[in-house]
Amino acid sequence: MLQIGMLTVGALTVMDGRSQQLAEALAEQESLLESAAASERLLENVIDSVDVGIVVVDRDGHDVLMNRAQRRIHHLASPPGNDDPNESQLIVRYPWSALPMPPEQRPVRRAVLQETFTNSLVAMGPLQREASVFSASARQIIDHRGERSGAMVVFSDVTSYIETVRSQEQFVAAVSHELRTPLTSVIGYLELAQDDGDLSRQTASYLQVAQRNADQLLLIV
Repeated sequence: MLQIGMLTVGALTVMDGRSQQLAEALAEQESLLESAAASERLLENVIDSVDVGIVVVDRDGHDVLMNRAQRRIHHLASPPGNDDPNESQLIVRYPWSALPMPPEQRPVRRAVLQETFTNSLVAMGPLQREASVFSASARQIIDHRGERSGAMVVFSDVTSYIETVRSQEQFVAAVSHELRTPLTSVIGYLELAQDDGDLSRQTASYLQVAQRNADQLLLIV
């Protein structure tokens, strides 16, 4: 009986030890899960705080992550009456054009097809109003085994920048046109003046300098 009792006590001691180990392992696992959840929340807050759209897709093209800015862009490109369109249904066009962009040429689809690119311009939004222009860049995601696990696409709103550039180009074009017309006339009359055989050598020299500088100015214009 004494031996049985000792065996029972030994078994209970072993069980208590294992129970304690199990409790410690569960506590450690719970701590790791809480730490991972906190890291995930921090990452989500950081991603949602940036002003560029970010969408992450898996290797099959399914959305894994979409930040707040990207959800706004997605809503902007959604057809009227369709609150949850797929990629092919989004209103995506070539910039400054009413021509729809084919699904296979759209940024997310190109990323799913394992393409990497930078600053690809697309216009989004209905034709009834001025569309927003976005610059899209894509990178492939490689896991720890060196295998492709998906892709990330970033959308930056460059509408105001594009409008500024176009305004500058229009201004330069207008100024160039306004300067070119009188300059052409000046050069023409300088050439006529130099055809006069009665010009003194000094006057002809002055006219040559004037024409040379007028030609240079026309080249700049």
